Amino acid sequence: MTDFIRKRWPKIVVAVIFVVLAGTFLWKSNIKEGQLEWGSVEGLNLTDQQKQQYEETVKKLEDSNGDKKNPTALSDLARLRDQGGDPEGSIKIYQKALAEEPDNTLVLYNLADVYYSIGDYGKTEEMYRRIINNHPLEMPVYRRLFDLYRDKIKTKYPSVLEILLRGWQYNSDRPAEFIKMLALYYSDMGDIETAKQYYQQLLIIEPNNQDARDQLKRLGGK
Repeated sequence: MTDFIRKRWPKIVVAVIFVVLAGTFLWKSNIKEGQLEWGSVEGLNLTDQQKQQYEETVKKLEDSNGDKKNPTALSDLARLRDQGGDPEGSIKIYQKALAEEPDNTLVLYNLADVYYSIGDYGKTEEMYRRIINNHPLEMPVYRRLFDLYRDKIKTKYPSVLEILLRGWQYNSDRPAEFIKMLALYYSDMGDIETAKQYYQQLLIIEPNNQDARDQLKRLGGK
């Protein structure tokens, strides 16, 4: 051992120990952060029936050969965590379910609901857009996205026009819902004549639609 190493050996040992301890701490922190305490209902505001359902769902996941790749069970667990007052934990579980089935419409809807409940409208929008991209025939999502833009993300409201027109092409056999949203959109944007045209189209399809008649009258149409 050279004099250089001998003189600095204590410092080298301390440095190595520090690096090992720091690495161990970070490793454990990452594991803890990535893990979900699925088996615990501590802190959750659940009824006895919900707690039983929770425990049964956890057991179902644990019996899946330890891999916990069960999107349906994961969704059930996520829903219960959200109902119990843990939206962040619910989101993590829904995200794991999506990792197994990225196109699962129910999971995307549920995840959007949780994001909406905590005021993360950007993530809510992302989930709705994923549903539209994966399942353009999924009618309810167009209304949800329309309402989200109209009520919560108003700066993006104008962009909903293209989405509605494209959605109408995919769902040409169900025009009424799109006509309702388009009429309301143009009314909101101040294009009264176009709004009246859409309400008139709607009345051809649904002659007994009283709301359409009222809106048309409000806009000065017949």
